[in-house]
Amino acid sequence: MNNFGLNHIASQAIYKDLISGKMINETEYIDGELVKSTKFRELVNDIDKYRELYTLLGFTLKGIDGVAYFITRPDKADELNDTAANAQTILLILSRGIGKQGIAPGILFDEKSGISTKLVDEMGAETEAAQILKACGMKQPLSQPLNNTLLERGLMFKNLDDRYVLSSAGQAMFNRLFSID
Repeated sequence: MNNFGLNHIASQAIYKDLISGKMINETEYIDGELVKSTKFRELVNDIDKYRELYTLLGFTLKGIDGVAYFITRPDKADELNDTAANAQTILLILSRGIGKQGIAPGILFDEKSGISTKLVDEMGAETEAAQILKACGMKQPLSQPLNNTLLERGLMFKNLDDRYVLSSAGQAMFNRLFSID
């Protein structure tokens, strides 16, 4: 235990994820199963202590709809966050792409389904999507910025079939983007 009364090992694991720009999601995909995250549970069990700790470190600990947490810097709060803008752009392209294919958006929420890298890249190669990606400074194939923006930051995960699925944080962002309640 440290001066904050937090589990030393758990707080280090949480810090490692948060400082690298990752989300702490309510659930994690481990060995083919969606399970409750021990990091998330640790974080919410001592949320006030973690908020105080991250404030002392110069960050703000923020939650997304009670299903994920991330940190920001208070001095950067008013700046446009390129990562968030890119995540929204990719989610928009994915949503429109699967809609054009006649696939329900729920495929992105189902850990047993998800979408393949091939489908992601096909959607990104469509004329309109390619123009949007280029205008936003994102590279092709679409799976590359998707991996860098959504997968690496904990907004998506890959299931055992190597298909992309939205995490708790990704689902919350998708719902906010499309005002789904």
